[in-house]
Amino acid sequence: MLRTAVNITGDSTVASIVATSENELNIATANDPTTNINKP
Repeated sequence: MLRTAVNITGDSTVASIVATSENELNIATANDPTTNINKP
């Protein structure tokens, strides 16, 4: 179970770094609790 937690944490960290480097991640939107990501 610990191995799975480490794997998931690493995968999500790398995905965030890549998305930020490609300007695909908006930090303000990601940190806004009122944002509904399911809106079309």
